[in-house]
Amino acid sequence: IYGKCSLFQKLRDHVLGKTRGNRIFLAHMAKIAMSRQPPLGFFRNFILIKGGQHDHTFDVKLNGIVPIVDLARVYTLAQGSHAINTLDRLDFMESAKDISSDSAGKLRDALEFISNLRIQHQARQVKAGKEMDNFVSPDNLSHVDRNRLKKAFLVIRNMQSVMKYRYQR
Repeated sequence: IYGKCSLFQKLRDHVLGKTRGNRIFLAHMAKIAMSRQPPLGFFRNFILIKGGQHDHTFDVKLNGIVPIVDLARVYTLAQGSHAINTLDRLDFMESAKDISSDSAGKLRDALEFISNLRIQHQARQVKAGKEMDNFVSPDNLSHVDRNRLKKAFLVIRNMQSVMKYRYQR
């Protein structure tokens, strides 16, 4: 991007002014955010892809990282925040009292754990001479990591429920 930063700032301020408190816009954003659910079933079992190239896996980025990014985006757009980075957005949500410190901490932990899991998965693929992807098999995770991942997915699911109630009434 090239040009006067002041033009960008004016446009950004204008757009954020339009998003802040705009119930219809926020309801649509929340609906989009809710479209990506953690791959966790009713009985806390992983919901896996069946068949094809990624059989018996789940997309850790699309169904783990993206929902957290989307949650943070909706909350900060609702307040007209300039925060862009997801961790900055979570900090803003906590300081604005949109979510509790406990919830913000749990979302940060979930994001960090899932991101590290993804990086470790991709590092193993590079080491094995394979092309990197985001499709993780629970069979390749330790018992401890599977449990931590389930807990992280539950945090995301619970926060999505709160967001749905707040923005899609």
